[in-house]
Amino acid sequence: MAGGFAFKVTTNFFDRMDWLLKLTDVALVGSVYRESERLMTMAKQLTPVDTGNLRASGRVEGPLDVSSHGVTYVLAYGGAALEYALRIHEDLNMRHAVGQAKFLETPVREEVGSGRSETRVMADMRAQGIV
Repeated sequence: MAGGFAFKVTTNFFDRMDWLLKLTDVALVGSVYRESERLMTMAKQLTPVDTGNLRASGRVEGPLDVSSHGVTYVLAYGGAALEYALRIHEDLNMRHAVGQAKFLETPVREEVGSGRSETRVMADMRAQGIV
């Protein structure tokens, strides 16, 4: 090549794809965590309050699993008072001055079932420049 120059760029496609998938996994883990915290906040607003211990026991645990199928977090109540938390959550006949039965199940069913949770996760991923 007289009077010119040349250069060659090489990259390993599979290394780049692996890097992109890891980046996406990290973003997804964070997005799903933030959505799990939103759901827990909604649940706490519905949690019956007597002493406040039940509401305070609400937490997001995880991630427990990250795979090609997604990421798994657990929304939980109770700790040492698990039996109490289950009874308060499941007893539809019990009346509460503050809160309601199915305080965790209700927001999860409504938000996940309507697609609002997925929409928020995707918006969060877009805000991170991932999708």
